[in-house]
Amino acid sequence: MQSIFATVRQHPILGAGMGADVNYVVDDHPNLFNTTPYVDNGWGFVLLKMGLVGLLLFLALIWKFLRFAVRPLPPQIPLRILHLRESLLALLLFGILSFTGGPTFFQFTSSSLLGVDLGALGCLWSILSSSMQPSESSIPA
Repeated sequence: MQSIFATVRQHPILGAGMGADVNYVVDDHPNLFNTTPYVDNGWGFVLLKMGLVGLLLFLALIWKFLRFAVRPLPPQIPLRILHLRESLLALLLFGILSFTGGPTFFQFTSSSLLGVDLGALGCLWSILSSSMQPSESSIPA
């Protein structure tokens, strides 16, 4: 993480960019060093590549989805929609919690799954938001 923070200090606001590399030295072995575009911590990866702005926007997006996923739904919403929302929430929580072990969200094997999860939560949010709006026919004249 020291190498990440050293690079982040050079580009704190917008990050170093998706093509940026991190130079690191192995502790106790100054002759062992390397340069890599990836880091082992997903949050550090986002901070390094997208800076504070990207990290805050990413956290705001996750916060918005989490708030949606736990708010109570009106009783007219079908039970299967509630179960779908809970399943998508479980996937999102998996992605958030596994983010500390590496850039899981951006890895080939899981990025598509978690991207589809965020997209599905967005679609469900849109559908439920429009279905909970009062229709014109229900507004008294």
